[in-house]
Amino acid sequence: MNGQQLMMTGPNRVELREVEMDDALAHGETLLKITHSLISPGTELSVMAGVKEGQARGTGYTAVGSIIADGGGIDPAIKGRPVFLFPAYTDQRNCHASHKKCERDGIYLPLPDGLDPAKACFARMINVVLTPFAHLDSRVQGWALVTGLGLVGNLAAQVARIKGFAVIGVDQDAARRKRATDVGVHHVIDSHVGDTVEQVKALTGGRGAMLSINATGYAATFMASIAATADGGEFSSLGGARGETLVDLVELFRHVQNRHVTIRGGWEMLLPRQPSPANRTPSTAENLALALRWLRDDTIDLKPLWTHTVKAKDAPEAYAALRQADPAYLGVVVDWT
Repeated sequence: MNGQQLMMTGPNRVELREVEMDDALAHGETLLKITHSLISPGTELSVMAGVKEGQARGTGYTAVGSIIADGGGIDPAIKGRPVFLFPAYTDQRNCHASHKKCERDGIYLPLPDGLDPAKACFARMINVVLTPFAHLDSRVQGWALVTGLGLVGNLAAQVARIKGFAVIGVDQDAARRKRATDVGVHHVIDSHVGDTVEQVKALTGGRGAMLSINATGYAATFMASIAATADGGEFSSLGGARGETLVDLVELFRHVQNRHVTIRGGWEMLLPRQPSPANRTPSTAENLALALRWLRDDTIDLKPLWTHTVKAKDAPEAYAALRQADPAYLGVVVDWT
């Protein structure tokens, strides 16, 4: 069958292409007609920068649509109705398309009544930011520090507030700091003005943040986040670790050994996909269901974050604006209808 797909075709370049799609389906596979997908700026721009000239690769890992065909083994109740897709572990790609052939073991969640399908796309980002809370020690409460206030960081700050933390946000970008205050972040710090660690300690009575979430994606910012974490607190590398940096391992392990700071990875893909009575960790399916309810009920405030909804033909312009750090762009939904 014929369809359309956004393709990364070279360094920092995205094109909308007509493609021939394989619609032969094995048991457990589905064909999803996509209505909306969401650009993940941090992940996608990082990947796009490394695409070589002449390559062509699909992108996007968040989609909402309806199952129009399957190879068997799919719950009949979800066919033909709007669903949120969390693809299988080996299938985290090609969601920016008019149609997607989905591998078996994808998670399909029917949208709650009244939830706009375009808005539902943001459930994936909320699922990402729930990861630091999945293993959180019950003693970790009080102050949370979120470094990096882009789309993921802003949502992490909102989830921390929902879970009862007073939140400090850190970012060098004025527009992102403004968006954080617009959603109720208690304190924001410009990382280029003064000593961030000392400012965090001043706000927290000298103790530091019990939960420190780094959503920048840049390893060079990690040590400051760890230093601003309270004794006995937890640090999460939610945004991953890109770039190069020199770290004094003596200093790093002084925080671990002498101050009992716990360092946790923040990759959502290693959480259990489905709930199990024997597993105390929230599953991906449970986290996504919670995210969809929060979006339906406006528990999560998207007004400052959801900046654009664009047709597929206009998506390359949105990617260019995001790459140039245009402050008007942050959360961009692609409309395939």
